[in-house]
Amino acid sequence: MKLSMYTCHARNMIPPDFSLALRHYHNLGVTGGVFLQSELKEIPFDRYCDYLQEAELDLDGFVSTCNIASFDEAVRSQQFDLLKKQIDQAANRALPLVMIAPAVEAAKNAEELHQMREHMVSAYNRIIEYARGSNIRITVENYSLPTRADSRISDLRYLFDQVPELGFVLDTGNFHCVHEDARQAYEILGDRIVQIHCKDWIYDEGGWLKRDGLPMINGVTLGEGFIPLFEILERAAREKPEITMVLEDNSNNLTREGLDRSVEFLKQFTKGGI
Repeated sequence: MKLSMYTCHARNMIPPDFSLALRHYHNLGVTGGVFLQSELKEIPFDRYCDYLQEAELDLDGFVSTCNIASFDEAVRSQQFDLLKKQIDQAANRALPLVMIAPAVEAAKNAEELHQMREHMVSAYNRIIEYARGSNIRITVENYSLPTRADSRISDLRYLFDQVPELGFVLDTGNFHCVHEDARQAYEILGDRIVQIHCKDWIYDEGGWLKRDGLPMINGVTLGEGFIPLFEILERAAREKPEITMVLEDNSNNLTREGLDRSVEFLKQFTKGGI
């Protein structure tokens, strides 16, 4: 499998020299990068792409947070127009993938959750049609909140059944946050997986993430927490060697040494089954 990373981590580890940071992870064995809409406040889209390519990193994807599933029709329309502009930018730089993680308002009840899900279905079908011919794969990931229509296995399966060309980015940590198992998700949603966001958790009173029915959670160096990351990636390396692993660290105590160890953990899966 291909080894990529959220390049915002590199920016955090070796400030203020982004070029040096990217080169460091390229030299460790990372071959590509994924970046986020929030980062465009500091670095314009094209300049971000330039940074990655100057460091000999592939452009593996962009994450849009456009709220195309808002309960407000005017907001949905405005955000969809912004998403189209992002698709145009991605197509111009030949990015292979845009992941949509809409910054939705929390659903207050089952009716609102259903409405959100239908707005997602409509928007994803429309944006896939808009992107047709650009070779961009439109994808979504599983989120970590039950108040969203893209967190549980059943809701995601519904989205994929209603949007035939929608791809899936399996986040290894987020299913735990809604009391589901990433291994089961792999079984049920595996036909759509095109990337894996590699995340690991520990229970930590000093952590930062609280979800209903669970102790406080913190991110940890990959392979050192309780998520069955090795099992998932070993299987994916055998069955889906063409997909991309994306290093993601959600710790409130991220260190360069820990991030480097995460790279070493993922490198064992880059040459197929173990």
